[in-house]
Amino acid sequence: MSRRLFAVWTVFVGLVVGTIGMVMFYGQAVGVNFSIYTSLVLVAVIGSAVYAQREVNWRNLWLVIPALFFAMMVAVRASEWLLFWNVVAALALLGLTLHYMGLKTPFDLSSSLEQFFALIEAGVRVVLGDGFVALFESGRWLRDQRGEEAGKTAAVVRGLVLTVPVLVVFGVLLGSADAVFGTYISRVQTLFRLDGLEALIGRTLLSLWFGWVAIGAIAYAVMRHWQPNADADDELVFPTAATPDDDDDESDAPIKRTILPFRIGVIESTMLLGSVTVLFGAFVLVQFVYLFGGAETVTTENLTYAEYARRGFFELVTVSVLTMGLLLVTDNITVRDGRHENTLFRVLSIVVIALVGVMLMSAARRMSLYTAEFGLTHLRLWTSVFMGWLVVMFGFLVALLFRVRKNVFSLGVVVSAIGFFVTMNLLSPDALIAEHNINRAFEQGVELDACYLMRQSGDAIPVIAQKYAEAASSDHQDILGAVLYNYSERQNLRRSGNNDETFFASNLGRNRADRALASFEATEYAAEARQRATESIPVSRCSYYYFD
Repeated sequence: MSRRLFAVWTVFVGLVVGTIGMVMFYGQAVGVNFSIYTSLVLVAVIGSAVYAQREVNWRNLWLVIPALFFAMMVAVRASEWLLFWNVVAALALLGLTLHYMGLKTPFDLSSSLEQFFALIEAGVRVVLGDGFVALFESGRWLRDQRGEEAGKTAAVVRGLVLTVPVLVVFGVLLGSADAVFGTYISRVQTLFRLDGLEALIGRTLLSLWFGWVAIGAIAYAVMRHWQPNADADDELVFPTAATPDDDDDESDAPIKRTILPFRIGVIESTMLLGSVTVLFGAFVLVQFVYLFGGAETVTTENLTYAEYARRGFFELVTVSVLTMGLLLVTDNITVRDGRHENTLFRVLSIVVIALVGVMLMSAARRMSLYTAEFGLTHLRLWTSVFMGWLVVMFGFLVALLFRVRKNVFSLGVVVSAIGFFVTMNLLSPDALIAEHNINRAFEQGVELDACYLMRQSGDAIPVIAQKYAEAASSDHQDILGAVLYNYSERQNLRRSGNNDETFFASNLGRNRADRALASFEATEYAAEARQRATESIPVSRCSYYYFD
């Protein structure tokens, strides 16, 4: 297959995928449609490469697995915050897949800088660049068919492209001009769900957009490695992003980094890391005396235990991140000659990392105390999970210091980022937050923050409905009932603006919330109970109420 004929194939497949995308997304909320469309684009890209007998580096396609996982979770979690990050994660991994599937160099041997620029390049070229190349090459193929036997096929294609839009637009206009003719047009519109000229334009533009993305993805992943004017018999140039350097695996070889122009010697790095070690050591000593010593030692400093915990958690996480950056930069700019200098630098770095590990333990302890006192929030939960994966990144940093493999820390960044978002999806933050805060109110008899509960998505509704049935206090029951009715009203408002939602807008989290609400409304919680619920919390306290 020639490059120009493949361009025609790319445009055709892209338009088919675009039409399917329009059917799934037009007038629909984001749900299972995103999962299906992402899978279609991946199948179209990989299938087109195989169909054209282009080289594919199958080792780099492991990125498809987490990409499809995040795409699937868009249809599982109802949280808008998770929805955003799942879409971002899926698109980012899809972009990296498009870039690396045709490269000989494995993705896991690329540096973080190379991966970052690969992601930027993929995004820009898919949306703004390579689609034009495919259109241009397919146009040249159609032009070359003039006067030949195959020109009849090309003429039919060109005729369809010109005829169909004209017939559709004129048909809609004439249907509006004559009532009898309009009835026949209406039957066609009903068949294709075309609701007038405005809907027609909207669907056309949406089809073109989703088709353009698919065309750009195929062209970027496959055609950019295909030399211009290449014939079917031409050999594909299988490019390499970088060649692994075996010298990087020599743990005791002199290390002279060339990434940064600034250089320091072992004396300077020893002074720097030694001073940081002394400072961190003194801080860790205080942690053992105060935080790990119990509440009595803290209260002697005129601080409550919760205040002491709240005051340091985010600062310790920040110090841990900055320390990782410090060690990475120091490793790059320090010139070390021989085994002894390498050993000295590594020992100091390991000591610093060990002290940071104690700080992270302290931060986890602080957050545990603070959430027990004041409840769980999104910021506290997301930061706590991030801290856990930060420990994993420090493990990859240790592997980098000992030169276990090329760019091992870059791989660690990607693995940790994927692991972090996978963890958040598995935890279901809204449900976890609701369960923790409600249990805390039940067990400790503290006030339940109804306003914050109302911020949670449908993922939390099954938990809230269950806790409503278990509530022993009428006050707690009134508050939870108000939250449930609030969510019900919000759903009614959402549905009133999306009357044509189909299977493609399905979301497991929203469906489970609807079933929980149906069970809740079937209970003895009658109209007067609803009134008590709305009166138990002044409307002025929350901006999330939709009660009449």
